[in-house]
Amino acid sequence: MPATIALAALFLGFAQDADARPAPLRGPLAVCFNYSSLDLAAGQRLEDFQAGTESMHARVRGPGAGYAIIESQLFGPPETPGDRGTLVATHGATRVYRLKDARGTRYAIYGPAKFFGGEERKVVLLSGSAFTGGKGDAAIYSRFRIVDPDSAPCKHRFIYDWEAMSWDADPPAPDQGSAAASKAP
Repeated sequence: MPATIALAALFLGFAQDADARPAPLRGPLAVCFNYSSLDLAAGQRLEDFQAGTESMHARVRGPGAGYAIIESQLFGPPETPGDRGTLVATHGATRVYRLKDARGTRYAIYGPAKFFGGEERKVVLLSGSAFTGGKGDAAIYSRFRIVDPDSAPCKHRFIYDWEAMSWDADPPAPDQGSAAASKAP
């Protein structure tokens, strides 16, 4: 059973106490979120995880890194096919599109969204100084997959949803701050 980390702090519009965030994870490591997985590279750190009821945000830092991850159920479908950007990679059912605009280069990752009955939807958005728009960006975006995390071989799993935000849930252990974690034996 993968480690599960649930945060009891809202992402949208509320401050999150630093004690509520889990300690940074160091690669190499397979990490799952609600609808995607990341193969965190050796020497990189996943940190600053923030969760809400329908989305999450985290940062990856270290060698070859310097980017933010947003995973959400709230991304709407594009208005026209061109709104997706330029298709740069396909990994099974996962499709990666490059977006270039005044904000720089970003990557939108689409796949079969469990929250839309398996329809292809944008699930992840990547942005940050690590992206140049060149071929080297593939070293980052190729580490992501849109998957059913219950079947993915992840050592750690970050979850977010109404259940994770429940005010009626048992309080976390004293050494966990506002985060609750369980580890596989």
